[in-house]
Amino acid sequence: FRQVLLHYFDLKKTIVETHYLNTYYPKCMMMKLHRKEHVEFDLNASETDFDVRDKERPGQPKCSVFNGTRRVCCITPKSLETETMTKKALKALEKEQAASAAAEAERIRMQMIKDMQEEIRLEKYNTERQIFLDEREAAMRKVQLEKTLSVLHDYNSAFMKYLVASEEEENWTRYMTCDGLPDPGSLSEMNTFLFLWSMEDEKVNMNKFIIKFNIIIYLLTKLNEIIEFSLITSPDYIIECKMIRQQFREKLQEWINAACYSLLRQIDRDMVREGIKTARYTNISDQISCSIWVLIKLPIPLKQVTEKDRKSIEVYFKEIELTVKMPLDIDCYCMAIRALWVKYDHYSDSSSSYTMPKLPEEYESIYTTDFLTYCQNEYNTKLKIREEQVEGRRLRLEEKNAILEKMENPPVLVPTKPERKGKQQKKPERMQGAKRLEQEQESEQLPYLPTPNEIILQREDETRKEIRKLLFTRCEKTEINLRKYRILGGVLHIDLVYQPPQPKDIRRDIMLTTLQIPKELKSVSFYKPYKAPPPAPDSERTPEVIEAEMKALEAAMEALALVTLKLPSSIIWFEPPLVAHWIPEKKIWSTQDVHDIKYNEEKQTITFRTGRLGIHGLATFKFINIPFQSWELKPEISRNIRGGIVLNVSAAIVQAEFIVREDLVCLNSLAGGMSTALKEIIGKYMKLHILIEKMRDAGCDLFPERDAFSYVKALPVKHPVTEKHLRECMALLCTAYTFSWSRWNASRHSREIVIQFKELHGCVAKERTNLTLLVTPLKTVAVSCTEVSSEFSSVPLDGENSKFYADLYHLALKNAGIKSRILLKNISFKLVNTVAELLGRTNVINMSS
Repeated sequence: FRQVLLHYFDLKKTIVETHYLNTYYPKCMMMKLHRKEHVEFDLNASETDFDVRDKERPGQPKCSVFNGTRRVCCITPKSLETETMTKKALKALEKEQAASAAAEAERIRMQMIKDMQEEIRLEKYNTERQIFLDEREAAMRKVQLEKTLSVLHDYNSAFMKYLVASEEEENWTRYMTCDGLPDPGSLSEMNTFLFLWSMEDEKVNMNKFIIKFNIIIYLLTKLNEIIEFSLITSPDYIIECKMIRQQFREKLQEWINAACYSLLRQIDRDMVREGIKTARYTNISDQISCSIWVLIKLPIPLKQVTEKDRKSIEVYFKEIELTVKMPLDIDCYCMAIRALWVKYDHYSDSSSSYTMPKLPEEYESIYTTDFLTYCQNEYNTKLKIREEQVEGRRLRLEEKNAILEKMENPPVLVPTKPERKGKQQKKPERMQGAKRLEQEQESEQLPYLPTPNEIILQREDETRKEIRKLLFTRCEKTEINLRKYRILGGVLHIDLVYQPPQPKDIRRDIMLTTLQIPKELKSVSFYKPYKAPPPAPDSERTPEVIEAEMKALEAAMEALALVTLKLPSSIIWFEPPLVAHWIPEKKIWSTQDVHDIKYNEEKQTITFRTGRLGIHGLATFKFINIPFQSWELKPEISRNIRGGIVLNVSAAIVQAEFIVREDLVCLNSLAGGMSTALKEIIGKYMKLHILIEKMRDAGCDLFPERDAFSYVKALPVKHPVTEKHLRECMALLCTAYTFSWSRWNASRHSREIVIQFKELHGCVAKERTNLTLLVTPLKTVAVSCTEVSSEFSSVPLDGENSKFYADLYHLALKNAGIKSRILLKNISFKLVNTVAELLGRTNVINMSS
């Protein structure tokens, strides 16, 4: 609060001047005082009565002053200088002080009036100028983007024709192949093959099964390619292909069980005896490893083994480096333990969490709209918002003019006369409340009116948050979310099955066998839920109680099956995997009955206890290498080889280098992790989708999908339409320019993408360092900021302020040298589309921190 210091002197009449904050005119009050006093009070407070009369001279009237923070101090008239001052000198001093205060107040008032006038003028000017600039830039943007999209359309059309022709040629080659197998693209042939296959069910054995198994895996692989990557197949046909694929999978599993049943029916003939009591069978191939251990059915001795001497059954399968230890109550009499490790996963894609959630059409269009259409729609939205805000802007302008009017012509305040206390008490409270309400209404201003750009920005932020929620897949507490995790290394079947009746040799080559209908493999029911014993209260936790708790936990764990397995060397294990069990009824992977997981990093083994036998899998976090640390896209320049494009990606753990040549891509090098599967594909060129699948199957997933930002926090997710168009422009310029990561990108808003770029050809271009590029939906500009700057600056480079570029392609085209222009003109449509797809699948702009 502002405070004014008033001096009262021992005079019969004194003019006391105070100044209000909102006006600049004094208020005069007449007082009769008989001793020297000064009062300090708050100008913002209301008026009330304050007694400043001399107690020795009663009968003097009270004075009306402000009811604020005040302090009355008595100054005794002992000073000789004050006593000698004349009445005329005091009046002159007061007039001089009042004139000085009034002049200062008038100067401040005039400055405020000038500022308000300038604010009103600038608001009108900026509004009109912004409308003019938006209109001019929208016209220029339309012309430039139409040229860019025309070039991209020509490349995309040529590439699509090439892909369709390649697929038709591949289908014709497959049709003309005379290998006795059906055409995976023909459902009628696949159904016929399935029918003929089912007629061989009675003749199945392990040898026939291995031959048939390789054929079925080949057909399923071709069928998967049609389902996932076909361009000329209709959606209805794809659905039918998925149905026939599921039938093949189920039939394959039936044959696996039938082959094992046929094997177990002739244990003495088809299995290897390890001793009197046990026999074993092992068959290892590229796609399947089957090991069976059986306990030979022998007469039960009369002397029963005591519970203390009983040992649990523990089987070690050397070929697949797996150990299974059964609980004590399972003696495996007339049973067999089957360990089946297949390299494929036919279960995950049937789970509800396998596919990405579909977005509503209003949100899905954000990812499919071309850049020109989006910019035109945004400009039309701005025009619509401005039309809706015409009345609001008018009211706010009138409000400012009214404030200016009051400042130029302030109301004249009439001096008030002091009234007696009795009269003041008669004032109705209703009048005071009405005045207070009127003052509040006058001081209440209209709320801030956001600009069209701010409204669009707010809508996009809300849309991005909503998309993040919609793309997140919710699962049960113990369910493995397959959008977040991936089953690697295939699937492990650990089954406890009954032995079928064995043939008995009667005589004269007569064998007698009891048949149990149906003739199929029967599994032993094994389900033991684990519940940890409740701990004792804290007050009773003595060493004896703690030891008893530990023994109770061990006893509860001993009731579960113990499994120890060596992790496959074909997978890169960046962290210990989760062990999950497949529940067929719910079609989910779950960790509910898997306990006490222990990981040995040196031996690459994992040990766990399970309350269920059946199908188990190893799940790893898909985004272990996210976010990326940096990336760089540059032409492949060497002495002997030119024409390729190199993409270097430094992920959270590994560093990968990809080389693109025409429509083929290869993983040229990988640092930070290696596996046997990745060693086989390094340096080999293949289609991009095949390379992605092979790398994902090997545990090196550098290709995050759209919903990754729903599971990984702090990712700089950028404007999807702008980011997609920028990738396409980078692909058009990749033979003449180099692009790389910028540290400013992560800290900027979603509508601002910051990268580094540099022209490679030309004397002037070679001398330049990397330029920083700021890309927004409105324009693209090279800014005066580097990687070593203390803070980011969006100020354009010298000479670039007056130039307008709608996208990166036009910025480069207007400033490129002769050699760069020739390279841009001669770039292959295959290379452009493959580079754009590689940038989109790695998503380096959004996934780099």
